Formats: sequence, C-alpha cells, structure tokens
Amino acid sequence: MKTLIVKSVGSYLNILSYLSKPYAAKKALNLFTKPRKGRVLKHQIDFLDTAFNEELNYEEHPIMTYRWLGKKETILLVHGWESNSYRWRPLVSELLKKDILLWL
Repeated sequence: MKTLIVKSVGSYLNILSYLSKPYAAKKALNLFTKPRKGRVLKHQIDFLDTAFNEELNYEEHPIMTYRWLGKKETILLVHGWESNSYRWRPLVSELLKKDILLWL
C-alpha cells in the first residue's frame, strides 16, 4: 500500500509538470523538503546505537543525527525522503575501517 501511495505521488508530480513545470517544481519542493516523522525499527537500533546520537530541530521538526568518530576526513551522508540512516550501514562499516569521521 505504501509503495502505491509513493508511486502515485510521483506520477501526480510528473503529470503536473506537463501542465506547469514551475507549479510542479514548487509542489515537489514543498513536499520533499519537509522532514517526515519516521520510526526506527527494532533490528536497526543496535547499529544506530553505535554512534553518538543528537536530535536537532528545524522549524519545530526534530531531526535525528548520528556521528561516528574517526581521525581522518569527515564525510556527511544524507539519505532521501522515505528513508533513514540505517540504509548507510554497509558504507559506514567500510569507512570506519579507514578511520573516517561520519555524520548522518
């Protein structure tokens, strides 16, 4: 059901772009730049708890950040809409072996 809704929103925006690209762009920007409330699943908690957790606020929306310490360069990883930081788990594991500081 969730996939159907997401695909319907995408199709709506694509069709809307044929009628008015500026209006469709405005609608998409408004939709995709708003943080959405999500929940971390039980199997994701162990991985995310290995980082320093910090909650930031943006226009009254809480945004959770995760930071792993390293001594070399810093890399910022940002996931997209309808996702969460757990998606970076394989990459985080590889970068930590190289002692790189990560911020999600």
